[in-house]
Amino acid sequence: MKKLIFLFFIVVSILYSCQKDEQYSPEGIDFQEWETNFSIQELNQNASDTIQTVTNDVIISGYVISTDKDGSFYKTIVLQNQEKTHGVSLSVDAYSLYTYVDFGRKIYVNLKGMSYVKQNGTLQIGTENSGKISPIASEIFQSQTAISTKKKSQEELIKVVKLSDLKTNEHLNQLFKIEDVQFSEESIGQKYYEESKAYMGYHTHKIDQITTEGTSFVNTQINQYVKFVNETVPIQRGEIVGVLTKRGSSYNFVLNQLEDVQLTRGRYYPFSMLKSENEEFAISINESFETYLNNQTLFAPYINAYVHGGKYWQLRSYQGNKYLQSTAYGNSESITESYFIVPVYFNGSNTLSFQTKDGYYRGDVLKVYYVKAAEFQCQQPVDFENLIEITDHFTISKDNESGYGSTFVDSGTYQFPSQLVGEGYIMFTYKGNPELTTTMQIDNIIFQ
Repeated sequence: MKKLIFLFFIVVSILYSCQKDEQYSPEGIDFQEWETNFSIQELNQNASDTIQTVTNDVIISGYVISTDKDGSFYKTIVLQNQEKTHGVSLSVDAYSLYTYVDFGRKIYVNLKGMSYVKQNGTLQIGTENSGKISPIASEIFQSQTAISTKKKSQEELIKVVKLSDLKTNEHLNQLFKIEDVQFSEESIGQKYYEESKAYMGYHTHKIDQITTEGTSFVNTQINQYVKFVNETVPIQRGEIVGVLTKRGSSYNFVLNQLEDVQLTRGRYYPFSMLKSENEEFAISINESFETYLNNQTLFAPYINAYVHGGKYWQLRSYQGNKYLQSTAYGNSESITESYFIVPVYFNGSNTLSFQTKDGYYRGDVLKVYYVKAAEFQCQQPVDFENLIEITDHFTISKDNESGYGSTFVDSGTYQFPSQLVGEGYIMFTYKGNPELTTTMQIDNIIFQ
């Protein structure tokens, strides 16, 4: 009876796969509860890189943490034990396995006649074929499995872990949530799968986690049959749920479905900065830069930083006048993004003015922001989502396409909001690229 049901679901899946996704329905399934005499943990401990074949009735149980509904897994069911400490990958010669065992379902497997091995630390179950593990025939698999009435939600099955602690063999074939993560910059704007960027049928993206200790990453490899191949990789930061596996010797974080990618918060950026040890929030500033040395990049009590391009703002001089300067000209990096950050103390009636001069103008490169200190941590990683832009309130030097402006241009005076009180930062941001190479100079910053 169970064999007929299994084959029926496969046929239904094939007939309707091009029309719509059918939700799993337990109607007609012969639910059973078997006695187990071995655990997934014991199987892990007993396994080695030598294939072993089970000759008697060895029954294990686990919860399904994979699904082939969106195409991420192929002829594979991953089981995790109840304690969420060990997992195993079952290779099954059948398609649309999600119509037989849905995600989170507890199942029992009698391993008699099956083989298991640890390859690159991954516990796999299948059948031995010429010294290798091959998929279990579908009729054998369905006759030696029992589907339980018990089922757990994704939240009950996942473990939350820091990305820096994720990549160990002890975590293979288990379901994890990694938080405060984002896709690496080279993936931004790409589709999840692009043939021109694929290798051996997989497009590899890096998932990053930036902390004060540094940046950790894990790969997620997307195949061409995944249903969300044409979706665009998001730029934001958030949490991602997936199953840790291996392809060869490389760890791979497999996404069951697109809904497991929940990136909704502002992106973190690696932040390289130069600053003095004691940060001071000035109640007034009249900075002409005359006390600093030519080519200097450390400007106590200010903060000099870059996110992309490896270039800080620099102190330059011309005809006896000193000023700040930043440019993307001559930089081979795809983005030049530099920040000159001024710590200030807002009192509810402050104003800001400064002067600028552009050179070899190729477009606008300077933006001005402010932010409360409580909403911006001047350390790695940095989150820019709370910055308030005020660039449009100033006059910025521009249009000197064949050289530099003859004089510095007054910005005009900006009045900060009366409710703005307390410690904060004013930021002058340069952002250019190999085509947008305008040189920007800043002088005579007055905050009072």
